[in-house]
Amino acid sequence: MTFTHFLLSQSYRADCVGDLARDAVADINRPTKSIRQWRNYLKSVRASIWAFDALEKAWQEYRIAVVLKL
Repeated sequence: MTFTHFLLSQSYRADCVGDLARDAVADINRPTKSIRQWRNYLKSVRASIWAFDALEKAWQEYRIAVVLKL
């Protein structure tokens, strides 16, 4: 599972990660692979610091849920 797939699957949540996920679902220009792409994308759209915080939180959760369990 890629990070983007993980993030999109979090759109049901009522927190900052869910907000970011819902924005990602609606954005056809969203990155499709790496955390680096996501960071660069958020920079390019001048996202708020809260969006970056949500991204980092989602990344940590992804690492725990998916990457570290391999």
